[in-house]
Order: sequence, then structure tokens, then C-alpha cells
Amino acid sequence: MDEEYRHSSDDAGAGGESEKDPTDSASYKANDSQGKEENMGQDTAKEVRALKKDIDHLKSDLRGLLGSLKDEGRGKVDDFRDRLKEAAEDMEKRMKERVKDTYEDVRDNVREQTDKLFDSCRETVKKNPLTTVAVSLLAGVIIGRFFMKK
Repeated sequence: MDEEYRHSSDDAGAGGESEKDPTDSASYKANDSQGKEENMGQDTAKEVRALKKDIDHLKSDLRGLLGSLKDEGRGKVDDFRDRLKEAAEDMEKRMKERVKDTYEDVRDNVREQTDKLFDSCRETVKKNPLTTVAVSLLAGVIIGRFFMKK
């Protein structure tokens, strides 16, 4: 385009004409601005494509990160569940031991109290044999009459 402009000015100088053709200058400016707009449009399109490509890469990276976080979170949940399960099993074991110990203590106390009661009854029978026979006879009569009425 510069050559066109130079040629027209060279022709004007060689032919002795001192005036330039105004249409040539205007068309040069229009062509020049149109060329700049096209270049700007192409540059913008390239930038948009580059941005879209960058966004696609970011999306891909985010998917990967989210997948990693999901896997890590799942691993932590699994670890927590395992620790919780172990704690529950340990607590269950300790509670069973405590219940067993308490049961054995209660059983031993009941046995001891029962033995004391029987020993006391034996002593009473040894000290008062006639009273014991009389109370037993009276209890037998009352129980017998109770069952006879029916």
C-alpha cells in the first residue's frame, strides 16, 4: 500500500502536477484502518481461543484436584470409621469385663448373705428345737387348710 502512495506521488512530481489526488490518500487511510481492524480482530480471536484453552486446562485441573480431594476425604472417612469401630469394640470389651466383674461381685455377695442366713437359721434351730417344731407344725396346718378349702 505504501508503494501505491509513493507511485502516485512520484507520478505527480514527474508530470509536473503539484496536486495530489485526494481519493488516493483517503483510500489509503481507509485500507490502513481496515487492515488494523482485521489485525485487531484476528488478535482478539487468538486471545479468546487462548483464554478458552486456558479455561479448559483450568477445568481439567480442577476436576483432578476435586478427584484427589474426594479420594483423600474418602480415605480420611475410612480412617475415622476404622478408629471409631476400634474404639467401639474396645468400649464393648471393657463394658463386658465390668458387667462380668459386677455380676461376679453381686453373685458372691448373694451367696455370702444366703450362707449367713442359713447359718443363722441353723443356730436358731439348735438353740430352740421345740419352738422350731411348733412353728413348723402351725405353718403346716395353715397351709393345709388353705389348700383344703379349694
